[in-house]
Amino acid sequence: MPGLASPAATCPFGQGTLEFSCSRTTGQFEPDINAAIDRLAVKHPEYFDTADTKGDGEWRVLRQHEYLDGVVDELRLWKFCAQTDRGSIVSVRNGSESSENYNILLPTGHVQRGGRVYLQTCSPPSFPVEAKDAIAYVRVHFYSVECEAGIEPPRNGANELPIGCRGMATATPKQRTNLDVPPEIVGTEIAWSLEQGKDKILVHDWPGGNAFNKILVPQNVGHYQLCATVHGVTRCQDADVLPDPR
Repeated sequence: MPGLASPAATCPFGQGTLEFSCSRTTGQFEPDINAAIDRLAVKHPEYFDTADTKGDGEWRVLRQHEYLDGVVDELRLWKFCAQTDRGSIVSVRNGSESSENYNILLPTGHVQRGGRVYLQTCSPPSFPVEAKDAIAYVRVHFYSVECEAGIEPPRNGANELPIGCRGMATATPKQRTNLDVPPEIVGTEIAWSLEQGKDKILVHDWPGGNAFNKILVPQNVGHYQLCATVHGVTRCQDADVLPDPR
């Protein structure tokens, strides 16, 4: 799971919560969002191709992560609380009652402005939320098991890994409502440990560097316990390596 989001700075208006409700009403901060984009364009013209536009001020964004983080920084300089998912959304607030979400990047990779930019208002505010307050437990499980020809893959929830197969394991931080904790809260902090059965499986890193995923290759029949710790919360997968059924 990704952890690339811009972390929320300390907010003078207090913490947010994941127990919020959102609706589309009337956004208060569209002028402030536009002003932040304009200030960023003056400071960092290299982030934009102003000759390639979709509308007035809707320039092509050449550095999308820097653009989103930069808009957040500009809003914070003007005493707003702000953060981004580093996908296309910026969240902003200037009080303790609610927060608002804005989509400031078109699917074409251009700046988005105008009536489409405001998404919704959330009450109580949806951010900032610290990971230690958001994570109730961590689910460690297979999301896929791939096997050689002639072996029927067990279902993911069986916690069984026959020799001749490999398991794609993942750790998913969960809220107490069983919903996933948003990646912008989790970040990239995770520690894996093989607590039991060190001779039963090999644990390989995921290609591309996603620290929340591992590839498990069975070696010997028996039980193992693979644990993940995210922001101080630990949960394990207890599973069994089975003989090659062929």
